[in-house]
Amino acid sequence: MRMADLFCGAGGISDGAAAEGWEVIGVDIVRRPEYKHPLIHKDILTIEANEIGPVDWLHASPPCQRFSTARASRVVDPPTEADLVLLQAALRLRDQLKPRFWSIENVAGAVPLFSKVLGPPALNNGAFRFWGNFPPFLMPTSQPHRKGRQEKSKTGKQSLAWKGKHRSPWLRAYVPATISRPLAVACRTPFGNLEADR
Repeated sequence: MRMADLFCGAGGISDGAAAEGWEVIGVDIVRRPEYKHPLIHKDILTIEANEIGPVDWLHASPPCQRFSTARASRVVDPPTEADLVLLQAALRLRDQLKPRFWSIENVAGAVPLFSKVLGPPALNNGAFRFWGNFPPFLMPTSQPHRKGRQEKSKTGKQSLAWKGKHRSPWLRAYVPATISRPLAVACRTPFGNLEADR
């Protein structure tokens, strides 16, 4: 079972997929030290499908800064269809690779423009919106934390892991395991042993 994670960033989807037995390859123009999997360090606008190779599942999380409702300049400089160039590049690769499943994730502010191309989101969970062709799946009922990941300190108390200057935008965009792992299981389960099907 092989998946490609476009715009992989710190690797939220990749980590969930790898934990569930997928062979993972990331694609990103920026190398993140948090990313633990094989990486194609290249611009998605110039990469070709044969550089990624065959995949059973293709995921893409295009940069969300232009679409975020938290962007202070959004009112005077709103996102437009010109900002969909990276989404279109991901769809080009999807059409060339023809994976069994594909998923695209972004923020709520992307819904108006992404929905013009992809239709309404297939999944809304906390700050995350997903489009694509993937099986339905169950997640824990608790929503992901929007202002940071809760971690237990040495004293056993809950604390925000990301805050202030340490709250990296790469980590804020990290899709939590409560979403990525169930999605990875769902994409794996319907076909059993995918290698045997080839």
